[in-house]
Amino acid sequence: MTALLPVTLSAAAAAAILNIWLSIRIGAIRRAAGISVGDGGSEPLERRMRAQANFVENTPFVLALIAAVELAGAGGQWLQYVAAVYFLGRIAHGFGMDGGSM
Repeated sequence: MTALLPVTLSAAAAAAILNIWLSIRIGAIRRAAGISVGDGGSEPLERRMRAQANFVENTPFVLALIAAVELAGAGGQWLQYVAAVYFLGRIAHGFGMDGGSM
């Protein structure tokens, strides 16, 4: 039996794992700084919170587009690579939000 929308399902699984990773990174700063609510004025915490929020704001749209392309039968072999590049970019964004001034 072949899975319906295999690229979309794989991308959704990757999104879930990446969201958990972004959450864990936020939790690490919260524990270290003793901040339980909000950002407590901590710029590193605010940066990690924004990285996750930006991920949550954009990823559902990207997943919907991946599903639409896949349903249209236009994805071919390239769609999985497009999804992978998106998620690699989101990982880079998570790390990139850690450095520099706002």
